[in-house]
Amino acid sequence: YLYQSLTKSTGEYASPSLAINWSCNEDFTTWYFTLRPGVRFHNGRAVTADDVHFSLERMLRQSPHARLFAAISGSKIIGNSQGKPIAGLKIVARDRIRFDLDRPEENWPLLLSHPAAAILPKDEYLASGRAFFDNPVGSGPFEFAERDRNTIILQAYDQYCQGRPFVDELKIMLFQELEECLRVFRQGRLEQVVLYEKQYEMVDLDRVSGQVQILESQLPGSGKMMRLLGDRVRWIGAEEGRDFSLTEAWLTFAS
Repeated sequence: YLYQSLTKSTGEYASPSLAINWSCNEDFTTWYFTLRPGVRFHNGRAVTADDVHFSLERMLRQSPHARLFAAISGSKIIGNSQGKPIAGLKIVARDRIRFDLDRPEENWPLLLSHPAAAILPKDEYLASGRAFFDNPVGSGPFEFAERDRNTIILQAYDQYCQGRPFVDELKIMLFQELEECLRVFRQGRLEQVVLYEKQYEMVDLDRVSGQVQILESQLPGSGKMMRLLGDRVRWIGAEEGRDFSLTEAWLTFAS
């Protein structure tokens, strides 16, 4: 919602997101990605290859998902907070970045759709460090509005590069107990519940009304996801979506 990666997954394949196109050599070890023109972060600044380089290098050093991107040359320095520059990440131009890989990766564009590869604004993150996530800035379809202990509120980003969202506001309610979450869903106070594999294995579907969707990610390290959709969830047209608020639930435990 808040962030974009270079690509997004459409199942078995990658489609453009921050990157508008990409190319590679014959053995899939060198990849070039060109950024979509005119993309801006929620603070109004243009997204550049420097932000991409910074975000991916940060991920390789800090994220538990860094192992998924171990094909990048020089990524053996993962875990060193102040290591040498990663050789396989190169800025070619303000709007272009190059990946050099140690092994062929035919599905490299799909892998770059992983949420761990989300692109952050370099200047904003460096100015605030980990506190960045208290008031995050991305380039995705929704921008951060506010948060309290149990609720995150996002608002539609008018300048989103792929068109303004039809839903004006997205409320994300955080639950620690599955039964409490399902009780609120049955009361009609939630339009959508997102559950991951170990969470949804505990759901008694006979006690859940509404539509159930089970989605299986094609990304390495990502399992299945269940979505419970309330009766109010539907495809919303541009005019119908004005002043429309959708409430979604996340569980904050893994198993």
